[in-house]
Amino acid sequence: MERLIEEMKAIKTGYHTATDAEVVAYLFTAGLVAPLNYEFTNIYVYLVRKVMDNHKPFGNDLNFPKDMIIKELTNYEQHELDQIKKDIYNRRISGRRGTHYGPKTDDEAEQKAKLPTATQPGFDLGDTEE
Repeated sequence: MERLIEEMKAIKTGYHTATDAEVVAYLFTAGLVAPLNYEFTNIYVYLVRKVMDNHKPFGNDLNFPKDMIIKELTNYEQHELDQIKKDIYNRRISGRRGTHYGPKTDDEAEQKAKLPTATQPGFDLGDTEE
């Protein structure tokens, strides 16, 4: 749902970025590889709370401790967040470039027809008659 909302904003503004939930997922996995520094930890905590607040109508009752609530990011943290969103979006788009499902032209169809086809190896079960 967030992706759809973000795409609608992008149509209006012409500025495509990743969603907050995508950044949370990215920072979560990055934090498993190496500890996040102070700024990225603040960004992560800020976004987790924001994303979870967006899901309250769906029964979320996550209560953050008062000392962990980050109401706004510093200018530097906001700049880093904007950069991460751009990077995630651009990486996703660049991963899709050049991929398509099925031949688009006759030349591609001919090339695909010339490729050897792999067959599933069969199993000889012997005589199955009783």
